[in-house]
Amino acid sequence: MSSRYVTSFSHCVSGMEYPLPDGFKDDSYGNDTCASAVNELLKVKLFVDHKNPDDREDPEKERFSVFSTDEEGVTVHFLFESESYSEVCEFIGGLDHAV
Repeated sequence: MSSRYVTSFSHCVSGMEYPLPDGFKDDSYGNDTCASAVNELLKVKLFVDHKNPDDREDPEKERFSVFSTDEEGVTVHFLFESESYSEVCEFIGGLDHAV
């Protein structure tokens, strides 16, 4: 896993129950408000926000969110969000079977 993900966004990824889903790689950018990982085969991007909702840019949003991406990896459409990382992994697992 990239050092950007671990060092720049350790406040976001601390306490995650599971490693990144298979096929995902760190795509975090220093100007982002949270960590992210992308799966180029599935064309999806996973955002991992702060564990504490009060520390998020938008406290009303869930901690984990999944978006589709275009051919260049640009985020296109919202697909799913949850406070539960296991639910996100299940959702992504369903996408994997659809490809």
